[in-house]
This record gives sequence, C-alpha cells and structure tokens, in this order.
Amino acid sequence: MSTVPNIVTGRVTNRTNSQRRTPNWLKVTYAFLLAVVAIVGLSLIFGPKGDALPACKFEDGSGQSVCYWDADTQGNGKGHDVINVNGKSFVRK
Repeated sequence: MSTVPNIVTGRVTNRTNSQRRTPNWLKVTYAFLLAVVAIVGLSLIFGPKGDALPACKFEDGSGQSVCYWDADTQGNGKGHDVINVNGKSFVRK
C-alpha cells in the first residue's frame, strides 16, 4: 500500500496495488497497436519497391515473360500502363 497526498484537500489517501495496475484490456490494446505499427513499418522498409518488374522493350512485351510498360515515359507518352505476363496484358489505368 502506498500513500498519496491529495493537494486540494491536504488529506493522505491510501491506495492498494490493485488500484494502480493497468487493466488487462488496456495492455492488450497497447500490444496490438505496437504490433500494427511494427508490421507497417517493416513492410514499408522491406516491402517490394515500385520498380520490381523489368521495363518492356516493346509495348506488347514480346520476347519477355514478365515486364512493365510505363506509358508516361515509354513510347509516345500516351495511353495506359501495361503489365505483360506470359503474353497476356493487364492494363493499369
């Protein structure tokens, strides 16, 4: 048991250990938030980068099994970005 002075009234209040303990639900909440922050931080640091796919040599991706066509910087600068995988094209708007 500890004594805590009350500044307003001048009385000394006795507190038991059970009154000072952090509730279990709050500990779980803190642990969950810490885990979320850690996972997000690690995924930002070690996650895949935007240039994970090689650039396509040609717009249709011929001669490459997997590639990325960036319409803004390749070709005439118009159109949509395309991901080519084994001859199939996936348009990215």
